[in-house]
Amino acid sequence: GPRQVVCGAKNHNVGDIVPLAKPGTQFSDGMTIKSAKLRGESSEGMLCSAKELGLAEDAEGLLLLPPATSLGVPLETLYPGETVIEVEITSNRPDLASISGLARELSALGVPLKNRSPVPPTPEGALTGWKLSIEDSQSCPHYTLTGMGVKAGVATPDWMIQRLQAAGFRSLGLLVDVTNYVLLELGQPVHVFDAERLQGSSLSVRRAKNGESMVGLDGGKHVLTQEDLVVADGKGPVALAGVVGGVESSVHAATRKVVLEAASFHAGTVRKSARRLSASTESAKRFGRGGLDPALVEQARRRVVQLLQEAGALEKYDGFISVGSAQVAGALPVALRWERAEKILGFQMEKGALSQRLGGLGFREEKGGWVPPPWRRDVTEEIDLWEELVRLSDQDKIPARLDSLTEGKSEEDRADSVRRQIRAFLVERGYFEALSGALVRTEEGEATRLTLAAGPDAAGYRQSLLPGLGRVAGRNISRGEVDLKLFEIGRVSAAGGREELRLALLVSGRERPVNWQEGDLDTDRFTLQGIWEELGRRFP
Repeated sequence: GPRQVVCGAKNHNVGDIVPLAKPGTQFSDGMTIKSAKLRGESSEGMLCSAKELGLAEDAEGLLLLPPATSLGVPLETLYPGETVIEVEITSNRPDLASISGLARELSALGVPLKNRSPVPPTPEGALTGWKLSIEDSQSCPHYTLTGMGVKAGVATPDWMIQRLQAAGFRSLGLLVDVTNYVLLELGQPVHVFDAERLQGSSLSVRRAKNGESMVGLDGGKHVLTQEDLVVADGKGPVALAGVVGGVESSVHAATRKVVLEAASFHAGTVRKSARRLSASTESAKRFGRGGLDPALVEQARRRVVQLLQEAGALEKYDGFISVGSAQVAGALPVALRWERAEKILGFQMEKGALSQRLGGLGFREEKGGWVPPPWRRDVTEEIDLWEELVRLSDQDKIPARLDSLTEGKSEEDRADSVRRQIRAFLVERGYFEALSGALVRTEEGEATRLTLAAGPDAAGYRQSLLPGLGRVAGRNISRGEVDLKLFEIGRVSAAGGREELRLALLVSGRERPVNWQEGDLDTDRFTLQGIWEELGRRFP
């Protein structure tokens, strides 16, 4: 029946359908909804935002459900439970910064890989009336432009919004959402311009002129130098190549005609501009790592067209033009001596199965070696192939120690042994290890400033483990994980410029889950005191 709920959100209208948490509803952070008086009025429940429901990292106002949603339906029927896997990608594996890259890795272990290669638009033809030029082919070996007429006001499909939100992206309208989705799916950044907001019908990829400026979609006014690569129209820069697009040529709700950029940019050029201008965008992160497969340019532009067509937003396909080449010099075979690998690594390998798995990762056997695929530029030596063999092997068959290579223990070996024992001791007691990184921003707590910093995010060397551990705890708590037992073992900058190895612990929430044998027990300072005393006895 009818109920009164007091709500301060302003993004809803009469007739909107929104989520309601009734009195008695318990959220993941432990909050329980109760009947209450707010602003002098009785309130029987709470209307919810996507953030409060754990469906988004942040949200402005209430979550507005589709108009066709039936009233009284449990929210779990609209948003079935699913598993979100967080993956930490190392800098040498940019090919894994996408769903397709991760799927390819799993396929090598026998998980079927779905063929999602988008077909060319029909009919495929040249984009007439537009001109493209590249003045610096070293920094931009390949650039394509695809023209389309689109319908205004087409909403982003719910399934796409949910996937974007699970990956930490906000929905910004169909055109931008599709480009972000392709970035996540394929790992290839693309950018869409409003064709009617560009000056003229030609684009050039060139070096910026000293003093040129551009207001980026990141909100910054970027003053450029000759070291920056830009995409320019008849008036000036409309995008900082591979980093961020400009506001003046950006798409909006009423956009009807667009041109889509899909290109290859040199990693060093993108990285240098992004660092100097403090523009750490998702595009810059992917281009800046290097190693993107040149073939992704064509796949990405086709995928954008396909998704817009499936969403009912593609009104007209105008064709595309391409400048430069997607071809790269073929990699040379990397020698692989199986007998040598078995002797050094200390276990017998299943050559047939491992060869098949290497093939599944895109490697090609040739002339006594293996040719790595274009997206695996980290594989250049035989030892790199050994790493792949270990990674793809049954872990139970790999010895825990390489006794054949061990000749006594150094001081560092003994210290490492103690660290492993401490880790095992804490993990057995329910603690999780955090790895927050030793390089931090200088304004985040106390840090020793580095003379040759890699960038603003790594300008200082931490003097304590606690700020990093606190950030890890904060991210977990914001996702509803409030019962935490965390530890970190790492080096810090100590007095006199020395490095010290330290251990930090952090606990919050409940000591143990509630069960029928034992009651609720919160963590406190005595929790930490007890574990420190036990550590002192075990490792004097």
